[in-house]
Amino acid sequence: MFLPSPDLTSEARFECASPRVAPTVRIQLSEVLLALSHALDLTEGQPEGHALRTCAIGMRIADEIGLPGDLRAALYYTLLLKDLGSPNTTAQIARQLGVADMAASPNLRLSEWPALPGLASWGGERPTAKQTIVEQALNIVRGGMGSGPLPATPLLAEGGLLLGQPPGLARGARIAQLIGLPDAAVQAIGALDARWDGMGHPASMVGEQIPIIARIASLAQTFDILRTAYGHEHAYAVARQRCGTWFDPQLVRALERFACDLAFWRRLAQPCGDISAIVEPLPHALDATPEQIDQLAEGFAQVIDARSPWTYRHSTRVAAIAERVAVAMGVSPEDRVTLRRAALLHDIGKLGIPNSILNKPGKLDEHEFAVVRMHPIHTQRILEHVGAFHTMAAIAAAHHERLDGSGYPYHLRADEIPQLTHILSVADVAEALSVERPYRRALDPGALLGLLRREAGVRLCADAVDAFASVLAA
Repeated sequence: MFLPSPDLTSEARFECASPRVAPTVRIQLSEVLLALSHALDLTEGQPEGHALRTCAIGMRIADEIGLPGDLRAALYYTLLLKDLGSPNTTAQIARQLGVADMAASPNLRLSEWPALPGLASWGGERPTAKQTIVEQALNIVRGGMGSGPLPATPLLAEGGLLLGQPPGLARGARIAQLIGLPDAAVQAIGALDARWDGMGHPASMVGEQIPIIARIASLAQTFDILRTAYGHEHAYAVARQRCGTWFDPQLVRALERFACDLAFWRRLAQPCGDISAIVEPLPHALDATPEQIDQLAEGFAQVIDARSPWTYRHSTRVAAIAERVAVAMGVSPEDRVTLRRAALLHDIGKLGIPNSILNKPGKLDEHEFAVVRMHPIHTQRILEHVGAFHTMAAIAAAHHERLDGSGYPYHLRADEIPQLTHILSVADVAEALSVERPYRRALDPGALLGLLRREAGVRLCADAVDAFASVLAA
């Protein structure tokens, strides 16, 4: 008998031996990347379209400086997926400053860190801050993380108060490599927070040692955040102020050259679909291969699960369980591909849930649970940005629906729930209950199977539960 647990690399034992067959439908790679960029906007606490606008601004800067063609595609991928490592880093910094984590990342761009006055005002201006400014500063100097399960990361560096190399930068680069981005994009994502004056991350990089793609991305993302928060003129004023410290002077000059291009800025104010037409850097649209889609799904599963130590590898284990159950139920290879991808991405909407709720050790209050109940809706909206993903989006978004209508978010009943979702729901419940949480112990296989059987035919699909039992006994 086998049950996945955090201390085992369990997915391998749940792998399906049959080849993965992709549905024969053309999917543009840029369309998938644009959709996934919306998920990263959620975890950054940014308005929808931040990564897309950043991409448009960054590609325009590239035009102005004549960036070589071999770097343009890498820049495009970097701009859209720049925040691959952000979920964990944002949560760590927020915990150190005692502020709401969805406010942490944007405010790092709005304030003059690492200078202590700027950092103090950044923490103090948040209405949700629970620490005083002095307590925030002392906590950073100590490298303390406050209470909770996440490990401490020292933030005191030689020469002044610096935010030390966040693990998320390295994690983002690793995920970028996993999903097959070009080496130039991988390096740029790892150096995204480097500063022209050497006061960023990694601190060893200064000036032209920083990859040009990272320099463009840093300026473009900061400019969009400032422009969205405070307006066009203020964003340009801050870019000029930080010229030669944060930003490469030649890139700031390039940004200045299209300050008065009103047509460009008007297009950036349009809905996301209209903006996407001006950010495709390649001479023709590239179709995503099945392998690329699988790599992207697996990479984003890591992004999702990095949000919490309690959900480590949750999405990959759910996908592995769902695939084995699907085989036991005789699901076709094509549908198994769709199910696996839906399982890997079913919780992508959780990127919009603050860590203070996601990692709360006790019972959620009514407001907090309402926030959690929104994550399947976010999942559906993100995945539906890819036209060919509509079926997968519906499967993933319904994983908390139940036969008797007691689930969420839409209170679907029985036949209203997509057939493949019945398998996903059983896999999700089984994995979640087999892993320890701060508020309960993990269930042993016998207790878990007993609970699932009590739910079978009432809230969960009886056939899927039976198939899971057969997999468990194999």
